[in-house]
Amino acid sequence: MNIRNWYLLFAFFMSIGGQLPAQNILAERVYTQVESMPRFWECPDAGDNMYQLDKCTDSTTGRWFYAHMQYPDRALKKNIQGTNEVFVIIDTSGLITKPLLLSHISDELDTETLRLIDLMENDAQRWIPGTQQKKKVKVSLRLFVNFSIDKWNLELARRHKLEGIGKDTTNLPLSPIPSRP
Repeated sequence: MNIRNWYLLFAFFMSIGGQLPAQNILAERVYTQVESMPRFWECPDAGDNMYQLDKCTDSTTGRWFYAHMQYPDRALKKNIQGTNEVFVIIDTSGLITKPLLLSHISDELDTETLRLIDLMENDAQRWIPGTQQKKKVKVSLRLFVNFSIDKWNLELARRHKLEGIGKDTTNLPLSPIPSRP
């Protein structure tokens, strides 16, 4: 190939590359930190206050997990407790994708953790996606699913109270976990 052909080939590829929108190039990138981090649908916009956003996300996802949890009987009988860490990607639509369990407590609690993440993945209430340069982007997060028998007992008391007043407990509201009297 002579110099002229190389030049034409180079010019052709440069002209194509110059026309590709930046959004398409960035769409496949997964960020770990962005200007506006993804937030759980129940959390208000915290602006630049990342501490407040993290606190709200941890609190609301924790309540959501307990409201939808089915603590395995075998784990309860063996007094198995702990926290599972799950790596997820929140995509540009606010959906959870590619969950990966990063820790291990027991087979029963690991299975329940993945069930909860799957349930959250398919919930009508989505995450509010993260943004970078005012464009929605994919962002990786670590979610923590806590299994505490004390908190589980409080959740059961909350559910029984709701049942006592005739409320449907199949789709529980995300009210705070009640404190001990």
